[in-house]
Amino acid sequence: MISTWSDFFPSGTLSNRRLDALAIRLGTAVEKGGRGSWRGYFPVPAMRKAAYRFVEHSQLALPTLLAGAFEHGAKVVRDHADDTLLNIQDTTSLDFTSLTKARGLGPLESSKARGLMLHLGLLVTERDVPLGLSVVQVFARDPEVTNKAASRRARAFEDKESARWWTTTVAAEERVAKPGKLLHISDRESFIYEYLARASSASYRVLVRAKGAHGVDDEHHQLLAALRPTWTDADVRVVQVPARPARDGRPARGARTATVRVRYGCFVLKEPHGGRRRLRLWGVSVVEEVALGLTVVDPLDWLLVTNDPIADRASAHQAVDRYLVRWTIEEFNKGLKSGAQVESLQLESREAIERALALLLLATLRILQMMKGSRDAPETSAEAVADLTEEADYLHQQAKARRGRVPVPAVPTIAWVVMEIAKLGGHSGSRAEGPPGWLVLWRGWRRLQDEMRGYRLAMEAMKRSDSSAERIRG
Repeated sequence: MISTWSDFFPSGTLSNRRLDALAIRLGTAVEKGGRGSWRGYFPVPAMRKAAYRFVEHSQLALPTLLAGAFEHGAKVVRDHADDTLLNIQDTTSLDFTSLTKARGLGPLESSKARGLMLHLGLLVTERDVPLGLSVVQVFARDPEVTNKAASRRARAFEDKESARWWTTTVAAEERVAKPGKLLHISDRESFIYEYLARASSASYRVLVRAKGAHGVDDEHHQLLAALRPTWTDADVRVVQVPARPARDGRPARGARTATVRVRYGCFVLKEPHGGRRRLRLWGVSVVEEVALGLTVVDPLDWLLVTNDPIADRASAHQAVDRYLVRWTIEEFNKGLKSGAQVESLQLESREAIERALALLLLATLRILQMMKGSRDAPETSAEAVADLTEEADYLHQQAKARRGRVPVPAVPTIAWVVMEIAKLGGHSGSRAEGPPGWLVLWRGWRRLQDEMRGYRLAMEAMKRSDSSAERIRG
């Protein structure tokens, strides 16, 4: 399923139809045009002028611009046949240090870096097909607030940055309005007693990864470390581990197939700092088994925690499968930065950046849906996919005209179209190279748009020439 720009901006979403139509035109241009700075997306002066007016429009706040996309995603979830769909959450930083005059930015992980924090909720099926966005939160850290760790206990949960996991969960549940449909998945940052307790109290389903020894209260770490060896053995399995660049003090890791042992069990989590509350949860231990003599960079050692009952081996492995889908939001963030190049925007205020960000988020979602859809349902006819028909027809015509050794399908499928786009971006097309990534696919998509613009101009010139010849003959 590939969402259309009309799905994101149906008539009446913004304050008037002209703004709806403009948002669709600008979003399409962002997706198909240049890259980098906001100016670079709009080579035509009239469109560039409209784009700058758009990001300076005082009535177009980020929630307003994404309201249609949120409702579309929620409707897709409500209508979906699967009993469980995943709401994957993640936080990433957007570095705008180079924008020395930009207003409204805050410090990032490094005290010298400035930018914004972006927290996302991505709706995905268990088969790893993105359906839409559930929540987008953008915030700037206050440069005046120091020594947060020392004051953390004294502050209310709602006043902490970590409350975003809870507020995102609540917002997604309220939009979808189908209790029990969503499973909220997040990484180690969300292993917070208060978040787990509130979610369980509200009957919201969650699956999070517990932290290791560092950053966890002793009682939590000691409890979980002691319990893991006593849990039921669910046997070994393999998982596909994606490549990861060096970051956060961890070494770079290449893609590999890992063999892991899975165990599961139930436990009671104590409220930290001597609190009296207790929380009954289930845990799934995932530990990589490394053959003697082999060296593995950063071997897997996960402890997944959930309030969904893990009653048997099948449900333990299902929890692992669901958590593995969490990597999709990492792909989304990579696409936003490397494909859409969000951090290259040259705008002068946080508000303007957020308005541009709304369109870049939606463009990234569409490209991700194209990538994942081609793998999940490769034989789907491209002609049945909205906003892809013209591209599919063009690629099909060009492939038939080349008459190469590679057979051309009678009807272009979505998998065939995506691979043809990837080839334009530099992919060899061989299975050995693997599926196309963000840079290759987005580069190919934009080259395709350039070719099609030239093709349309040529066809229009031919029509004018034929019309002139017809008049002369007449």
